[in-house]
Amino acid sequence: MARKPVSNSRIVVLVLLIAALAVAIYFLWQSRTGGPAEQLRTIQVRTDQAPGDTRERVLQLMGEPDDESDTFPLFGESRLAGNAARTDAVTWLLWEGRGVKCVVGLDTTSHVVYAGHTGR
Repeated sequence: MARKPVSNSRIVVLVLLIAALAVAIYFLWQSRTGGPAEQLRTIQVRTDQAPGDTRERVLQLMGEPDDESDTFPLFGESRLAGNAARTDAVTWLLWEGRGVKCVVGLDTTSHVVYAGHTGR
């Protein structure tokens, strides 16, 4: 019994599907290992023993923020907003990317007193 030949259009569609899957896997991997939330984990928050990273260090790690405000920018995130309310932050920096929002709070001396994100 003779097999039906595979058309060129079916091969092209199959190659495009495989390429799209590879790209999706790559971006998922990047967001889990090297995205903004992972960069945020390297930022040092002020403690009794250490002053926390400076604004310059944060910008070096995270790049320029998408927004800067004197009020906490993620009111819809009750857990983050509750934690942020307990800090003495006067400036808030916000980054948005790949479905994750990262926020850093700075005190009057421009040192990090809060760092959080909406990702897992």
